[in-house]
Amino acid sequence: MPALAANLPVLVFFVPFVAALVVVMLAAFAPRVARWVAVAALAKATILALWGWRLVMEQGTLRLSLGGWTAPLGVELVLDPLAAMMATLVLGTATVIVASTGATLRSELPGREPLFLALSLLLTAGLTGMVVTGDLFNLFVHVEVASLSAYALVASGDRGAPRAGLRY
Repeated sequence: MPALAANLPVLVFFVPFVAALVVVMLAAFAPRVARWVAVAALAKATILALWGWRLVMEQGTLRLSLGGWTAPLGVELVLDPLAAMMATLVLGTATVIVASTGATLRSELPGREPLFLALSLLLTAGLTGMVVTGDLFNLFVHVEVASLSAYALVASGDRGAPRAGLRY
């Protein structure tokens, strides 16, 4: 199996995570480019998830142990048929949402579009990570990443949004 295929379980959530960092860096000097980076990263992650889904259906479950430690002690990522389907759905939905929110973002969050994009990418990475993780500790980590980014997304609006984010 090629190296890229063997690393699909980590790539489906790592691509949006790294893209969130890139979007934050681009926010200062190229906010319009940040939007294209976000959409491209989500589209790439969706394609990787679709490819992973096809591989899983043809060859069986993909398992990846990170750091050289086996399952009980180390980080294990698992791409099985259900995880591949859910990762594809999460990433595909996020791609459509981020790609179609341009005008709404400019009117609702003027000047804060990169913040929304970075938080959306982090939320997507957290949700996808929850789907592919094979151990409880990393499930907890991904739940926290998704939760914190969701709180920040709620609080990023105007008027009563910060209060709503705090209550949430």
